[in-house]
Formats: sequence, structure tokens, C-alpha cells
Amino acid sequence: MDQKRKLKALTSIITAVALIAAFGFGVHLFDKATSSKAANTEETGEVENDFVYLGDHNYEITHNLESYLLIGSDGSGNENGEDKDGDGKADKYRGDLADFLLLVVFDKTDNTYGFLQIDRNTIASIEMPENGEESDEDTYEQICTARWYGSTPEEGCENTVDAVSELLGYFPIDGYYSINMKDIGKLNHQVGGVTVTLEDDLSNKDPELTEGATVKLSDEQAEIFVRSRMDVDDGTNAARMKRQRAYMDAYKEAALKKMGENKDFANELYIELQQDAVTNMPGNRVSACANRMYKGKDIGTFELDGEHKTGETLQDGVEHEEFYPTTSSIIDALTSLASIEDRGTDEDE
Repeated sequence: MDQKRKLKALTSIITAVALIAAFGFGVHLFDKATSSKAANTEETGEVENDFVYLGDHNYEITHNLESYLLIGSDGSGNENGEDKDGDGKADKYRGDLADFLLLVVFDKTDNTYGFLQIDRNTIASIEMPENGEESDEDTYEQICTARWYGSTPEEGCENTVDAVSELLGYFPIDGYYSINMKDIGKLNHQVGGVTVTLEDDLSNKDPELTEGATVKLSDEQAEIFVRSRMDVDDGTNAARMKRQRAYMDAYKEAALKKMGENKDFANELYIELQQDAVTNMPGNRVSACANRMYKGKDIGTFELDGEHKTGETLQDGVEHEEFYPTTSSIIDALTSLASIEDRGTDEDE
């Protein structure tokens, strides 16, 4: 834990905001107001040394980066302390699960950006903070559960950022933006609907959503498309992630078109969702970073390889999906997204 805290202290702590035109989260990417990287110039792309630690190797981040974690929560928790069991008493706080996780990485050196979609069932080291205090107790659970722990939605999001960062070798993450999946329709509405071709049969949810059909999704259909899982295809989250990527790609294209037509689109979208979102970042620099996305090159969406199986990690007497990513796939993804270079082991120094 001492090493972990030390590394966290070296990570740039958040003064920018990101809301990307991806998976219905829109485009909101903000320049950091204060951080070690803020001193680096856009012209030279210089960057102070940052490292990630994977396996027993140290990997240097050689480009000037910004990264943001987008979180789609599932509404399963008790974030407002409601009386969910009807006994007249407010239940103990429990955060929503993180149903969707997308890391957005901006490479300011190369003027590119890309995405890493993370399976919600990825087994990762999760801290269990309470009442705003860090905890010495960790557990290995599905990474979606990181948002459970804490006493506020903000703490749950910060805990999720920590879990994703540690999974990726303590990769620096500059901000988070979280929205409930039930609000996907609001995002869909802002771009006038998104057109997709269905590879799954969702007609049990909506008769128009048949396999092979090309549909401009209504706001209600957009939520069905990105959230349905248990009774679709093989019922796995991996299958749903493919559908989410299809929506994300189509949404991003529609949002970028809107940005070309209306320079204030990103700010208007941010304001529209301000009451629904949970974020630790100010919105005063949305235009600059939205412009970076508009003018930059998209290098694509990456995902991790590994083993899918069922297990009892949650110890609730029920087997759940579990995903164990390989270290090599994490290295490959970060090499593409963040230009990391292997500097060897500590013994090599």
C-alpha cells in the first residue's frame, strides 16, 4: 500500500473535465488548469517523465498525454439513501455499479486520441474506503464494484479511477465523468438519434430492433441497445460491449457533425447533463479540448484480451462473470494509446 500511495501522489490530480462523444456520453474534454503536464508546451509536445509498472518492468510514457475515465452507472445502488425495502428506514449507502468503463487518452504530442474499453467484469484490486477515508483493506472483485465503495457518488467514482489506474500499472488518469445509463436517451436526443445496424435480435424489447435491421434509434431504443444483456445473444457482457462500441462509433460521428455545425454544441450538451452527471472536474475549458477532438486523429478503440469465466469472487453464493486480462494485452494497448517504452526492471538500473 505504501508504494501505491506514493505512486498516486505522483499522479496529476484532476483539474479538467472530459465528456466524449462516445457511447452517448457526448464530447467534453477539458485542458488541465494545473498539473505537471500543464507546463509542457503544445508546440514541442514535451512531457515530464511518467511511468507505468506492468509485470516486473517499468514503462516510460514518452508523449504528452491527458486521459479521462467515462463511467456509465447502472442505477443499482442506493446513492440517495432511499428506503428501498419499504421498512420506513433509509438503507445504508451503496453506490451504483460501473456498468460501462471507457478510458479516453489524448496524445497532445501527435495530436491523436483513442479509447480503451474496459470490461466491467475485469477482476481487479479494489479499495474499500468509508466516510471519505482511504482504506488499508483491498479485495479482488469485478472492477464495476469499485463504484460501490465510499460514502458518496464522488468517492465511488474516485475509487473506480484508482482501480482502473492500478489495473493499467498506475497509469495517470486526469479526470472522471459519470452518468447513469438511464440517461442515454438524453444524449441520444441531443444529436437527433443515432443510426446502427443490429447484429443481435432485440425484438423482445422493441419490435423494430430485429437482427439485421438498420434503425435510427429513438431515445428509448438507444437505452435498450446499449443496456440489454441477460436475454440477448449469449447473455455476456463481452457481447454487449460489442454493441456499445457500435453505438459509440455512430454517436461520435453524429456528435462531431453537430460540432461542425454548432461551435457551442459541446457546451450545450454539458449544460444539459449537468444535473445528471457526477464529476470532479470544472467545465470552463470544454471548448478547447472539444476542438482538440474535432481536429485530432482518432486512432480507434482498444480492448484487452484475456480469459472469461464464471466464479464466486463476490462471495455472495452466486457465480458471476469474471474477466482476467493478460499483462501483454495491457502493454499492447498502452503502447498504442500512450506511447509507452520498456525501460527494463529495477534490477537493470
